[in-house]
Amino acid sequence: MMEKKVSPDVRTFNILVDAFYKEGMVQEVEEAIEVMIKSGEVPNIVTYTSLMKGLFAQGKSSEAKNLFTKLVRERKVKPTVVTYGTVINGLCKSGNTKDAIELLRSMEKHNFEAPKIVHSYSAIIDSLCKDRMVSDARSLFAEMIEKGISPCVVTYSSLIQGLCNSGQWEEATKLLREMMEQNLSPNVHTFGILVDALCKEGKVQEAEDVIEFMIQRGVVPSLITYTALMGGYCLRGQMEEARKVFESTVNRGLEPDIISYNTLINGYCKNGRIDEGIHLFDEMIAKGLQPNVHTYTVMIDGLCQEGMFDEAKELLVRMEECGCVPNVVTYNVIVQGFLKGSQYYEALLLVEKMVRRGFSPDASTVSMIVDIHRKRGHDPTILDMIQNFLPKE
Repeated sequence: MMEKKVSPDVRTFNILVDAFYKEGMVQEVEEAIEVMIKSGEVPNIVTYTSLMKGLFAQGKSSEAKNLFTKLVRERKVKPTVVTYGTVINGLCKSGNTKDAIELLRSMEKHNFEAPKIVHSYSAIIDSLCKDRMVSDARSLFAEMIEKGISPCVVTYSSLIQGLCNSGQWEEATKLLREMMEQNLSPNVHTFGILVDALCKEGKVQEAEDVIEFMIQRGVVPSLITYTALMGGYCLRGQMEEARKVFESTVNRGLEPDIISYNTLINGYCKNGRIDEGIHLFDEMIAKGLQPNVHTYTVMIDGLCQEGMFDEAKELLVRMEECGCVPNVVTYNVIVQGFLKGSQYYEALLLVEKMVRRGFSPDASTVSMIVDIHRKRGHDPTILDMIQNFLPKE
């Protein structure tokens, strides 16, 4: 286009900048802006908003925040509600909730229309809840209502999740009722939050009731919802019920994914039913699903718990042969399993291997090794293990 001496306008450049941002090509975004300026076009707020989105997406939150501050200070462009929302959302996702709140206060001075800033409030409420600051999230929620800003489904869902995670079940249920009284229909995500939280507490009957209620309201449970229910039954050791839920997903036309399989395999392994876990593991592979690091780690743990140490070692080798690299959790799990089974020499070899890979035994593994050393006295194998994770001079 430029070779034909047709100069792109700012809108054309913005389309290019936005495309680069969506592909995560921040360097190309910056280069496009440089070309834009050299060609005589002045970047506008849409251009800079796309650049900030890209910076946040690449974890460069400080650079994004500094760019925003510079734009406001130099008054080159006037930030829009979208710009403010982009920066607030980016700050929240990068754990800078305090900065996001300060920016919200600055944003309010511009008197943007209430419906346009609800998403910024929602982002901060969600971030506060994830930071376990549920009381502050509730205060902000009350503040927005007082200011005439109506919470949306996302706002309610975020606060409900925060309340559930902090064990405030009555408040979460009350908020769900309030949401419906406001003629806001909880979506599959909202109901899923409740189901997941209840299941993590082992309250599977209450979770079943929520699923029944959502179906009555015409909301179809997702695979995530049923996987959470499956996990609840696994937690209670009710593996037959968990298997029924697993099979029901297929009957409902939902194809179990790696998370569904991992949940049920973990349940079998944790409840001493390793044979069924192995069978499900093989079934998953036969259906074309590749085990991930969590799948292998769960299986290795289950094999160790049953004293099947040769099989655990073989699976670790197979894991790497299949291109799945063990992580620090995998190594700590197998080392602890071998230590519990008094397989000290093999545990030493595994500790040496994990250290060579750049991993360190976690606190539980170290505590176990030290405890065994205390009980067994000066066992050279245990001493060698301790030497492996002492700082090298």
